[in-house]
Amino acid sequence: MPRGPVTELPDVSAMVPMLVTHPTLMVLAAVPTPRGMAQEPFFQYTHVESGLVENVVLRPTDATETYPSGWKYTLHLGTLDDLTLVRYDNSHEDTKGHEHHTAAGDVDDVEFPGMEDRLVEFWASTDEYWDAVGGDPPRPY
Repeated sequence: MPRGPVTELPDVSAMVPMLVTHPTLMVLAAVPTPRGMAQEPFFQYTHVESGLVENVVLRPTDATETYPSGWKYTLHLGTLDDLTLVRYDNSHEDTKGHEHHTAAGDVDDVEFPGMEDRLVEFWASTDEYWDAVGGDPPRPY
């Protein structure tokens, strides 16, 4: 099933605190936090279907010494048997850079094209897995 590109991520500056729930989708607005800490997720969901789990968490942060990109994020697709199929994260951005994990191995210090482009890249790389199992994760496109 072909999927189109994401037109845009939510504009954090225009968001008000809110919680939107769906059986497999959770989206949270940005909430200010003390300087140097990651904010609450402003985009987050977990989708489980056909033996796969997709988990996306995006948090803006002003802790730029630890997260120079201004983001703390995890984009993960794996199996319920704990096998990582595709994961992008920056949990060690200050020391290892942005990371790309696959079932075949890991790559540290991958280029970070920006948060929207990284999310689109993740979705594009996971679509083949979802198509293979007939899955339909909730995506805003």
